[in-house]
Amino acid sequence: MATYLFLLSQEHPEIPAAEARAVLNAENIDYRVKEQEDSMLFVESDDIKAEAVDRLAMTFEVAEVLHRFKPDQYQKLAAKPLSVDGSFAVRKEYLDDTEAPDELERNVGRIIDKNTDGHVNLNAPDTLFRVYLYDDTAYLSRIVADIDRSSYEQRKNQFRPFSSPVSLHPRLAHALVNLSEVPCDGTLLDPFCGTGGILLEAALIGCDVHGLDIQDEMVNGSRKNLEAFNVEGDIRKGNVEDVNDIFDDALPVDAVVTDLPYGKASKIKDDPTDTFLELIDDLADEKTVFMTDKDDLDGYEPAFEIYVHRSLNRYVYIV
Repeated sequence: MATYLFLLSQEHPEIPAAEARAVLNAENIDYRVKEQEDSMLFVESDDIKAEAVDRLAMTFEVAEVLHRFKPDQYQKLAAKPLSVDGSFAVRKEYLDDTEAPDELERNVGRIIDKNTDGHVNLNAPDTLFRVYLYDDTAYLSRIVADIDRSSYEQRKNQFRPFSSPVSLHPRLAHALVNLSEVPCDGTLLDPFCGTGGILLEAALIGCDVHGLDIQDEMVNGSRKNLEAFNVEGDIRKGNVEDVNDIFDDALPVDAVVTDLPYGKASKIKDDPTDTFLELIDDLADEKTVFMTDKDDLDGYEPAFEIYVHRSLNRYVYIV
């Protein structure tokens, strides 16, 4: 089996690695986690392709590890020729204070160039090799997926036609969708959809999405937000206690992902969390992922804690 390196974002100590595993599960990829070292998650598999992992939100890139060596012993790569089709480039990435020769990229590139029919193209290579440097070790790797994280910034609250100050950052919303292990062609429900951020991220990976909110303003605003990014969703008005009747033609879905109301929003009804928990088993065939400000729910343990600010932490539950 090949070894793959997931370069994690470290914006949370646990969620990026968990998201990577969840996406592999969602894509039905056989794999085994070998180890994790800070920002690097090593996975063994024979079936990881760019289209399967491009949906990751908290990973920078995924690369196939070809060789491990001491940074000053790169000459040994000459005995291990690589096959390259078309053009290629070599770039290094420091993950800690490991030292490396100044000309490491150029020297590794020369070795590859001598042993293959490929040719160097620094501007637009067909294949990009990355030398990751960590703990006095160099990992020569071939990039499988270079994930475009800039797109999440373009979907932030202020760039949508309808916004709310409590909307989730698109990367977090996307990671929650991935943690549910919903397949790209699956169905997903957000019964407290608000401005539609979770629905938008799920729709962008190809899911058939359904949303519910008690306020007309949110229902209409969610529809506008999805339309602005050229995706569609079935968004209806109603109370969560009536969700089975409202979506009787769509339930059960593959996954439920939602950010439960809290603060002023939670006072629209006595406490929608209790009603939601009573309905969990009826809504999704597989996993339910939800966020709340409560760190203790009867019968459920949070999977992750997220610091928001000094007086607020959010908790992610996976059921």
